[in-house]
Amino acid sequence: MSDTQTLLAPQPGQPLLESRLPPCVITTTRGSTGGVLLDFGREIQGHVQLITPLTPGKEPVRARVRFGESASEAMADLGGQKNAGNDHAVRDQIVTLPWLGTQTIGPSGFRFVRIDAVDPDTVHLCMQDYL
Repeated sequence: MSDTQTLLAPQPGQPLLESRLPPCVITTTRGSTGGVLLDFGREIQGHVQLITPLTPGKEPVRARVRFGESASEAMADLGGQKNAGNDHAVRDQIVTLPWLGTQTIGPSGFRFVRIDAVDPDTVHLCMQDYL
C-alpha cells in the first residue's frame, strides 16, 4: 500500500489524465489482503466518492467499502459486532470501480471508512467526501 494520505486530500471530484497527487495504491495478492482505515475525525452524514485514476489496465476492479461510527465497526464483518449490519443503511458492500471513473457510496452516518481490495489485484484510487 502506498500514498494513503491522498485519500483525505482535496480532490477535483472527477478522474484526471494527470493528477497533482499520486493515487493511493492498495494491493491484494492471493495470500495477503490489502486495505486502509480512514478516520474523518468526527461523525458525519454523507457519501464518499471513489475516483479511479488513469492506470495501465483498463479492467474494472472491485473494492469492499465499510462505514462505521467507530473503528471497530468499520473493521467488523456483517453481524460480527453489535450494530455491524446493513439494517438502516448499507454500511458494508463490495463495489465495482470503473477504470478512469467514479463510484459514489452512501449515504450513511460514519466517522470511519475501511476500503479493501477484493480480488488478487491492485486498486488505484482517490477519494472525495461529500457531506
